[in-house]
Amino acid sequence: MSYHKLCPYCLEKNRIVRKKEKSRESYSCTSCLSPIPREYAENFNTRSEVVSTVGFRGHGKSLYFSALFYSMDKLAVIWPGFYSFATDERSLDTIKDNISELKQGNLPPPTPASFPIPTNTRFSNMPAFGHRFFLFYDTGGEAFVKSGKLIKHAAFVKRSETVLFLVSLKDIDFDGTKLHDLLSTYVQGLTELGGNPKNQTLLVVLTKGDLLGSRMNDYDDLRQYLKNGGLDSLRNFKLGPYVDKMQAVSNGLGKFIHDQLKAVQFMNFAKAEFKNTEFSIISALGAKPVGNRLQVEINPKCIFDPLIWVTYNSMNWLERKKAIWRT
Repeated sequence: MSYHKLCPYCLEKNRIVRKKEKSRESYSCTSCLSPIPREYAENFNTRSEVVSTVGFRGHGKSLYFSALFYSMDKLAVIWPGFYSFATDERSLDTIKDNISELKQGNLPPPTPASFPIPTNTRFSNMPAFGHRFFLFYDTGGEAFVKSGKLIKHAAFVKRSETVLFLVSLKDIDFDGTKLHDLLSTYVQGLTELGGNPKNQTLLVVLTKGDLLGSRMNDYDDLRQYLKNGGLDSLRNFKLGPYVDKMQAVSNGLGKFIHDQLKAVQFMNFAKAEFKNTEFSIISALGAKPVGNRLQVEINPKCIFDPLIWVTYNSMNWLERKKAIWRT
């Protein structure tokens, strides 16, 4: 029997089949032959969201995912009935290792530049969205320096409806041309892979938002949004008003990048090539580390916003309307 499900390893659709050997059933992909977690294969009516990150080395891609996993226990207190579930042993080990590092006050190690095994996790009982499988893909920043490396190490981007550009403006010295360079590399690689940016939303996520300093002096509404964006801001979550706030922040961040970085060419390029372009701002830690050590317990800010964008963008207008009604 074939199931209408995306293989998380080769990203081919409709290739997952059930096999029966003696008294044991299992699942595998007929394209790449990878074993498929039973939880993922049998819940074929639960939507899968591909969460892929693009960005330079050291800009916070791995740290973002680590902080997100770290936040699950607190979200379970805030959202009634919410829980996460790693569908396979490797995913569980990844999550446990990342959480353990942060609890010990360490930053997660850099991600190697190799095609990653996705961290496959089901989030259940999310307000508005219900249940979702999230396929988290992360690879080293070296994969995004040249389009050839992107093709080799980050083919997962082709399946993303929303691609996350995680960029620390401080680490590119507020140089808008570097944003344009990253986007050029991405579009080159994506089109060579057979993807089409016109089918994607580009979500530019400004990482390390707490380090923007005086650059935010004339953008107090954005500064306050980040400051007040702790996990507790998701209590009594209402999808419609929350998306409205994210959209207002997106508009403000777009103006910030246009005016502060003079990144006009980047903005024009993104607008012309992608279905939509949105902006978000996060702080995975909430405070600056010293070297690779944390001085205080992490306090993530706006950490769930990119995932809300990913999930919201994958829905059609009727699904959005029903989701807003549910909250």
